[in-house]
Amino acid sequence: MTVAYAAVLGMLIQGHALDKTLSDKLMKLVKTGKLPFHAVTFADLQPPRQSDLDPPRAILTGTLVGAQVGLSGIPQRFLDGLEDVDTLKSLAMDLAVQAVSVN
Repeated sequence: MTVAYAAVLGMLIQGHALDKTLSDKLMKLVKTGKLPFHAVTFADLQPPRQSDLDPPRAILTGTLVGAQVGLSGIPQRFLDGLEDVDTLKSLAMDLAVQAVSVN
C-alpha cells in the first residue's frame, strides 16, 4: 500500500487529476516497466466505489495541503487527540530541517 500510495501521490504532484483515468496511467507505467509493480490483471483497473475512495482521498488531500501550508497552517483541532502527536510533530520538524539542508 505504501508504494501504491507514493505512486498515486507522485502522479498528483505532477498535476494529474485523481479520477478514473489515473488508474489507466498507472497501469501503463506498470506494463512498460517504469513502475515496479506486478500486474495481476491484464484488464484496466476499475475505479472503486465513491465510498471506497474517501479514506485514500483524505490521506492524499491531507498530505498535499500539509506540504503546502506547513505545520503552522494545520488547524489545532486536527492535531488534538492525534495519537503520539508530539512524536509526529518532532518527526515532521526533523524532516523539514533535512529538506532545507539538502537544498
